[in-house]
Amino acid sequence: MKSKLISLLLLLAAVILGGVYYWQFYRKDSADVLSSVSLAPGQAAIIIDFGSKGQERLFRGEVVKDMSLLDALRASALAGNLELEIGGKDGTEEIVKIDGLADGKDGGRWNYYLGGEKIEKPLSAQTVSPGDRFKFVFVYESR
Repeated sequence: MKSKLISLLLLLAAVILGGVYYWQFYRKDSADVLSSVSLAPGQAAIIIDFGSKGQERLFRGEVVKDMSLLDALRASALAGNLELEIGGKDGTEEIVKIDGLADGKDGGRWNYYLGGEKIEKPLSAQTVSPGDRFKFVFVYESR
């Protein structure tokens, strides 16, 4: 009886430790990942989170003078070989599609954030500064 109890306690401890290990090393929130990204002086970073597709892409690079978020997103898409479709005219640009996920279709919308704060202005109106960390997230709408 005592050996069964010890075996059960050891099994429970192994499951708990395995869960903690998994959570710490495999299930990090992309906000944690983004804040921990090391940037060289003059760099900014973008994470593109594809929602339930279960993948994220991280890009970082040099910020140039008068760079907009639209410029940075285009550069990231080019570097990552991602399909990027932008709609709207100068000053009203919006994401139409990133790598097959269409905004307002496919059950969700593309939202973008700077330091955890949702950005409401057009991509071309948001400037990029060294040290900025942006996140694009495809958020599925609940039905």
